[in-house]
Amino acid sequence: NYINVITPFKHHFAEMDRKSGELIKVDDKHVYPRNVDFNEYYEKYQIERSVYPLIHNRIMTFEIAFNSILTHFILQNFQIKSFEDFENFVDNLKLSLVVCPYNEPRRLHMIETLNGFLKSLEDYGSIYIFFDRLSLSELLTTFCCLNDKIKKDVIKELYERKLSFNMQDISTFEEKVFTIVSIRNCISHNNSLEVLTRFYDIKSRKLRKDTDKKKYINIIKQLKSE
Repeated sequence: NYINVITPFKHHFAEMDRKSGELIKVDDKHVYPRNVDFNEYYEKYQIERSVYPLIHNRIMTFEIAFNSILTHFILQNFQIKSFEDFENFVDNLKLSLVVCPYNEPRRLHMIETLNGFLKSLEDYGSIYIFFDRLSLSELLTTFCCLNDKIKKDVIKELYERKLSFNMQDISTFEEKVFTIVSIRNCISHNNSLEVLTRFYDIKSRKLRKDTDKKKYINIIKQLKSE
């Protein structure tokens, strides 16, 4: 449809303000220096979507290993034998967010995620099923709230399996996985990576800064090439 095939790729053809990156409009219409055939858009769409299965599979490989390793170290380091033990574990995760270096929207999202953990454990009735069912985003939230020793142990194990994206530094690893979560969600909902890379907030049409944009481009390239 138009949103998937045309909208994400307009900036390749329409005139753009080179300083702001915004597409130029005259009388509320984009300006094109030449006529653009639909097939030119469709070719870019096909090229983009052709790599989705590969990127998805590689993210899934990482996610499965991340889940297994993280769960192992949590159960090894925390005595979670009852619902009360788990409640205390989640409370400790929340306390760690007080000193975590994240912006307020991210922090609030992480707190909201942790608040749902108790209900999830009640529903599953098993700590093993609970951890098995965590999404990549939920795994990352849990990881970010742990102490540095456990984080280093998890990253070391992933690194030895060649699944840490060559990252051994905690903050760099966390930020990279936050980006991978966005890429995973984009692909899983059949949305455009071109839009994800270009826009910080699609609703407000706020563009990403060049450094942020390059971060996404580089990780996507890495996921396609590894």
